[in-house]
Amino acid sequence: MSALRDPVTGLRNGEQLHVDLSLLDSDQLTSPHVLATITLAGLRDYEDARGNEASERLRSVLAARLVAALGESGKAYLLEPGRFAVLARPGRASGEAIVTAATAALHDERAGITAKALSVAIPLDARAPASALRLIERELATSELTTAATPPTAHAAARPDRADVGRTYAPSQREVRHRAEGGHADEAEDAMASTGSQSIAAARRRGVSPHNRPPHGLPYLRATTRFWISVLLGTIWMALSTWVAWPWVEDLGASISMPAAILLVAGIALIPGYLNVQLVSSLLMDHPAPIDFDFSYPGLTLLIAAYEEERNISRTLAYALDQDYPGILRVIVADDGSSDATPSIARAMVTMDDRVEVIEVSHGGKANALNAALLIARTPLVATIDADTLLMPNALRRIVARMLLSPQDTVAVAGSVLARNSRAGLLTRAQTWDYMLGIGSIKRQQALLQSTLVAQGAFSVYDRDALSAAGGWPDCIGEDIVMTWALLYAGGRTSYEPTAVAFTEVPETLRHLARQRRRWARGMIEGLRTYGVSLVRRRLPYAHSVAADMLFPYLDLTFTLAFIPGLALACFGNFAIVGPMTLAVLPLNAVLSNVMYRRQRRSLRQAGLTVRSHPFGFVLYLLLYQLMMSPVSVAGYAEELLSTARRW
Repeated sequence: MSALRDPVTGLRNGEQLHVDLSLLDSDQLTSPHVLATITLAGLRDYEDARGNEASERLRSVLAARLVAALGESGKAYLLEPGRFAVLARPGRASGEAIVTAATAALHDERAGITAKALSVAIPLDARAPASALRLIERELATSELTTAATPPTAHAAARPDRADVGRTYAPSQREVRHRAEGGHADEAEDAMASTGSQSIAAARRRGVSPHNRPPHGLPYLRATTRFWISVLLGTIWMALSTWVAWPWVEDLGASISMPAAILLVAGIALIPGYLNVQLVSSLLMDHPAPIDFDFSYPGLTLLIAAYEEERNISRTLAYALDQDYPGILRVIVADDGSSDATPSIARAMVTMDDRVEVIEVSHGGKANALNAALLIARTPLVATIDADTLLMPNALRRIVARMLLSPQDTVAVAGSVLARNSRAGLLTRAQTWDYMLGIGSIKRQQALLQSTLVAQGAFSVYDRDALSAAGGWPDCIGEDIVMTWALLYAGGRTSYEPTAVAFTEVPETLRHLARQRRRWARGMIEGLRTYGVSLVRRRLPYAHSVAADMLFPYLDLTFTLAFIPGLALACFGNFAIVGPMTLAVLPLNAVLSNVMYRRQRRSLRQAGLTVRSHPFGFVLYLLLYQLMMSPVSVAGYAEELLSTARRW
């Protein structure tokens, strides 16, 4: 173990902190940093009761939670047993939010451990950053904040990363008043929340044109017109492809019969080609109205279902509370019977920010936890994120703006969910491209028809009344899929906002990825079984998307049982199924990927983000990803049709 690291926790020690602070001179400090010391109370009592060995185990657990709460946004140090330091680097979250997450992660009710923080900012023009630690030491020795300090809150008046050196932070007067009175909301805020539905109606009555002028002087086309043009282009492509591929069909038919040859070629080439051309033409014609923020934003409650999330929940909550949402914001954490410190950490956040509420329910699954939270939400809008999802600072403002700009019967808007741990390995790099290009582009296409088929639980906003009327989240493995289709069946519309960005943890191993995608495949079958035929029979434009979902089991099965074996045969010189002409699809895939990339890059820039470059991940996504995912999806379809045990 390095001399600059603690042997028990593995954290850097105080000497290393001094070294790191000395490096933050005016030449190297590219953004304001925040230094915080976090003091634990109750650790000595725990050691007296449990012994030194148990105390060391607890310190290791707390250190692991602290490191997870910081992620890539800061460094953790152990100054002495029961006293930590955090050097936060504000970026996607403020320094305040980072320190809040770190402090909450160190709470442990079962062990009797509480944490308190004191922070000081190091601005860009700091000449002696190392003096920040001495400043905190003096405050701890001489100020009443030594015993009264609590972590900075997400809605406190002062923000550490925007303050001057020497500024220390205590609870705002508003927080102190609420805690003394035992309250969680001002009466004025309750009144504003109760009129939120009127705010939505008033916002949608403004004179905002729903039309957005197309680029390059092209004429304006209605959404349905653009849809039918994309269908026509896809049909023309499919007809030309059929003409070109007919000799291949005849040769293959001589070996396996004509009906089998037609089904095979249609499944691996003709129908996928139609869907790709229809998708790329839809994206090229897509020009949604630009986001307009001039609204009186209605009240919003963020629902978070959590189960065994002690390493993630504090950071998720801190990012959520760091939102620049102009309206009333509430957060309800529904703990789904966790056996770890998840509820303890969430309750610690309640003491730091009176907008947070924690409820505990018996372990019954994500849908059960979300429905319990929905029952006590009072605001006209509710949003959901997963317990490992990080919202970008303007995510809620953007996604609600899209809902308010949409037609009055729009009841849900899906946000853009991207991979948070993209650097973990080659598999996560490939998923980065899948989330950004594949999933994001399909949602764009579906939003063109105002019927995004999945308002995913990882990040979406809903009209509370419409969601309640639809029965909330059903008890099934694809609860967000079935719930979205229930909203469509009830006559609502759903949309998508690509600039409202959240980052979520994606599976890091092939085993966990396969389990996730089998679950998604099962969820699609649940949706088709419950609402598929009814939605198609309405013959509305979104019936095209539902019908495409009906084809996916056939396409994945054909790809798995025909294309993959055909690829293996081609390696030995047998080109009956896969031959040189198969390479002709690569230019189409390249064009499609380029269009999707340009659209998503533009949206990310509007959100203040840049695209991480993962070239090897892109190659894996483009060439091999479907080879892995189609068999996994087929397994998921089979599991649902056979009604096997559900596993999340």
